[in-house]
Amino acid sequence: MIKENEILAEPQKTFFIDMLTRDIGITESILDLIDNSIHSLIRKKNIDVMPIITGGYQRKISKDNSIQIKIDDSKFSILDTCGGISRESARNGVFLFGRSEKERGKLGLGLYGVGMKRAFFKLGKLIKIISKVDHNIFQITINVDKWKNSKSWSFAFDPDPSIDTLDQFGTMIEIKKLNPQISKLFNIPSIIKEISDRVAEAYMLFIKNGLHITINGETVESEFPSFAVKRITPARKTLHVDRVKISIIAGLAPLESRTPHGWYVFCNGRMILNHDQTRFTGWGTDRFPQFHSKYNHFIGQVYFSSTFLDRLPWDTTKSRLVTETPVYQAALNEMKIQARPIINTLSKFYPSQTEEEEMLGKELLQDSESVTVDKLPYKDVAFGIKMKKSPPSEITISYKKPRSEVDRAKKAMGNKHVSNRKIGEFTFEYFLDKET
Repeated sequence: MIKENEILAEPQKTFFIDMLTRDIGITESILDLIDNSIHSLIRKKNIDVMPIITGGYQRKISKDNSIQIKIDDSKFSILDTCGGISRESARNGVFLFGRSEKERGKLGLGLYGVGMKRAFFKLGKLIKIISKVDHNIFQITINVDKWKNSKSWSFAFDPDPSIDTLDQFGTMIEIKKLNPQISKLFNIPSIIKEISDRVAEAYMLFIKNGLHITINGETVESEFPSFAVKRITPARKTLHVDRVKISIIAGLAPLESRTPHGWYVFCNGRMILNHDQTRFTGWGTDRFPQFHSKYNHFIGQVYFSSTFLDRLPWDTTKSRLVTETPVYQAALNEMKIQARPIINTLSKFYPSQTEEEEMLGKELLQDSESVTVDKLPYKDVAFGIKMKKSPPSEITISYKKPRSEVDRAKKAMGNKHVSNRKIGEFTFEYFLDKET
């Protein structure tokens, strides 16, 4: 009951749930739950995957730490052995809608305090959480329909389950009574494949460091995109801005790479953008070119790392960047600086009219080796190319002639389908035969 001189301004739970889940997809919701498991692993086991990129002591993730996800049209579950949630943390922090204070002092993937609860509401209406730490275990059951019609914003502990409910220290989340549209999507194999692919992308650094993730019993495999080296030196630049360390690596992808690349952006080891070719990473802005097929072999990776989680340039879904931050603007400026000589090189190797430089570009890539970022030197260095000192045994001769004259030459050769290249070779050989 409000007082006569007060105005009611409490949030309505139905509106709150709708707004909380409106702008997030099912894949991002599942990634939020995985983030929760990995955040626990980072905090409990003092895991830092960044030495893979920056060098230094690397603590591998134990084989005992894993995340198992099961998805079907009636139930979603995630079981991790990543350390668990203490009863005290559950009572005073983990289930708050938003952090009571900023997370600082340790690495991690949890910042805003909305991801886990948002995922619950997005996926279903009956949620059970069990977590075990040391010799303590708790269980919480959330009936969303009952909860949203009650006055209280709190959840209640169930009677304590047996300590043997979970085999190891970790957390099990089971979501039943799936929302109808979620149930339909979970029955489509291509959706499960899309979720698996996104998991492989988002956590490739953690998987590389030993984390085992399965979806419906299938191990999630992940591969880092490679850089071309040997005659090519990828650029590396390290910045420190507002207590955030930024590592920028850029170069050329190997010749065998058929997928157009772009920029890959990570925050505390979690991938935020995958092969981005948009204005968010500088393409088509401030006299920088739009992405074009001739830039397909450009590859850049940016790693933001900080124990001040609120200073990293990620949004609440961790699928987009907050580009207006001073940290990201400093990184973006340096990304353009490091990318410029690579773009100039690709423009030279793949011009629109001539073939000689294109042949040089392919020859350069053919003569290079393919390595992942963890095999690159850790020191800062500028992008560079080592050209062969000896001239090639063959060169390209290119010239233009009217189409009508070329057609006459083809007719004289008796083959109107002969290629323009063959016409050029024949006329050159004819000249040598007659004039030398």
